[in-house]
Amino acid sequence: STSTLKENAVLAGWDINLGAGYQKASLTQTAEGFVNYPKLLAALNDPVNPLKLTGGNPAERMADIAPKQTKKPTNEYDFVELRGTRDLMKLDGGALGLALGGSYYYQKLDADNYADCKTGSVAGLNCFYGLGTEKNSAFYAEINAPVTKTLELGAAVRYDHYSSYGGQWTPKLSTKWTPMKEVAVRGTWG
Repeated sequence: STSTLKENAVLAGWDINLGAGYQKASLTQTAEGFVNYPKLLAALNDPVNPLKLTGGNPAERMADIAPKQTKKPTNEYDFVELRGTRDLMKLDGGALGLALGGSYYYQKLDADNYADCKTGSVAGLNCFYGLGTEKNSAFYAEINAPVTKTLELGAAVRYDHYSSYGGQWTPKLSTKWTPMKEVAVRGTWG
């Protein structure tokens, strides 16, 4: 299931953008025909009713030796983003612009293993799994200054915090010089 919200508004001179979403995917995976070796050995060594290698075994017994494996993994992703932009003043090349924003993301993966994979009693079955959650929150500020019609300067800073490893600040400085309409030279440090 998926649900998203996107809103735009103007508030006190700020262009405000809000986005939010929720997504959850789930499925059912089934694997058949993979032999449970401890059950196979027990059936072969059954003193009263051993497994017949030539066939003719009851379906219930074969289903016990090679049981149907089922799992139901889910993956969830939620987010909220808020961004605001505004012009601060007029420069020779255009408006000095400021942008502020933040976001929050949450992801949860619940893709457990087949039951017989956990015990190690089945070979050949694709025994993979993924379990866990991660959260990311971020905040940023950016300024763009078209100083003249041919020179544009910019500065930005962003902070990201991941629940899995912590936070990090990322600065950026940029410049763009356009000596003629067909040529632009850009430089970025970050």
